[in-house]
Parts: sequence; C-alpha cells; structure tokens
Amino acid sequence: MKHIIPVIFAILIATQQAFGLDLFKKKESTVFDYTAWRDTINQPQPSGARLFYPATINDEVLITGEIDIPGLSADKIYLNALNYAVEHLDTADEHEQIGEINPDNKSFMLRLFSRQGSNNNETTFTRLALVEACDGKLKFTVTQLDVKYREKGLIPRTVAFEKLNPAINQRHHELVDLCVQINAQYFGSMADEIPNSDPVSVTHWDEIIKKEVVKGMTPFEVKLILGKPVTSRDNGDRVRWIYPNNYVLLFVDGKLSRIVE
Repeated sequence: MKHIIPVIFAILIATQQAFGLDLFKKKESTVFDYTAWRDTINQPQPSGARLFYPATINDEVLITGEIDIPGLSADKIYLNALNYAVEHLDTADEHEQIGEINPDNKSFMLRLFSRQGSNNNETTFTRLALVEACDGKLKFTVTQLDVKYREKGLIPRTVAFEKLNPAINQRHHELVDLCVQINAQYFGSMADEIPNSDPVSVTHWDEIIKKEVVKGMTPFEVKLILGKPVTSRDNGDRVRWIYPNNYVLLFVDGKLSRIVE
C-alpha cells in the first residue's frame, strides 16, 4: 500500500503536465459583471445630479461619463477643470494628486481618495480618473476602483471593485452606491464651476509635463506640479509658499522669482 500512493501521486502530476493543468493552483474568482447588473437595478437620480454606474469591460471595472457645458471651448473647459482639480486636492493626503498632463489631447490624470465616516464606520474610496475636455463637454473615465472598509467589525480591508458582488451582498451594494454618488458630486461640481471660474492661462507646458518648477511660473502653474503648499504667507506683492522638506518658493507680483531648496 505504501508504494501505491507515490505511484498515484506521480500519475496525477504527469496528467497535470500533459494537459496543462494546475491541481494545486487556487481557482481565480470571476470578475463581477456590473454592466449586466446595473440594467436590473433601480438607479436613483437625485435632483441636480446625474449618476454614472460602473461597467465591466474586459474584466476591468470602470465608470465613464460626460457632462455638457454649452458654449465653452475645449481650451477653457480644460484649464478650468485643471484649476478645479488642483484647488480641491486634499493636502492632508499625499497620495491625492494630479498625474500625467497632456495639453495636446486636452486631458489629465487624477488620483482621488474619498473618506466617509470615522472609526468603525470609516470608508475610503481610491480611484484613478482620466479627465478630458471637448468643445462644450467634460468627459471622465474612472478606473482602478478600490474601497477600504470594515465588514462585521473586522480589521479594515481594501477590496478592488472587481471583487465586490453587489447583486448578493447588500453591504457591497451600499458601497457601490456611495462611490457612484461621490463621483457624481465631484465631477458635477467641477462642471458647475467651470463656466464661472476666473480665467487662467499656462505658458510653461513643457516644464509642467516634465514636472520641473522654474522661475517665471504663475502660482497656478506651480500647483499643477507640486499641488497646494503646506503653508502660504502673503505680504502684499510678495507671497511665500512652503512645501515639505523646507522647499520654499517666493512669488513677486504673481510670478515665481526664487526657489529655496
């Protein structure tokens, strides 16, 4: 008998190799089909906001949407969308930031973190957004959706939206609904503010794309690279910005005149 078991085991291994099977590999879970699910649920549309629910495309969960902004050029929408994004970055969270900026395509990447609740009820959504501007229209595509939350009082865990199942798990359904509402509020507010924002301009696109801070930049251009400063001191025509590690920028009459590292 003791000789039979090794023989059986050897046969199993040989069969595995012959047919390309992995008997000991954990079966991968199937990505939830949000596209089919969203067609079966009642999607509330609160007054003044349009909700965009996730879809599953090529095993990836994403949220896409577009909002009409009549009468505005792609250039104005693009610059004011950038301005909104940089002004609403959470300076307390170093992970929230503007990523790749592509002025030729009128697009930019945006890493967003949204915290809701506190203590045992705290929930954090992480996502990457591609924002695009066209004449009269603002578009966005949200990917890499993760949620960090507690389930049944356990230690917080981070779960990709691909691993959620809102069809059979009520908690997952609530998380998806909350994320959808947060996205609607963010991009809806961005679209609402764009027509009313003060005009902004950029003359240092090459340096911004390279993430290089140089003299002569405006505060807006600097924030596109570094985000908002930790501390700002305004002395009339002179403004001093302080970033972590004692990185100091001095603006005179609205232009960067000195960099202290």
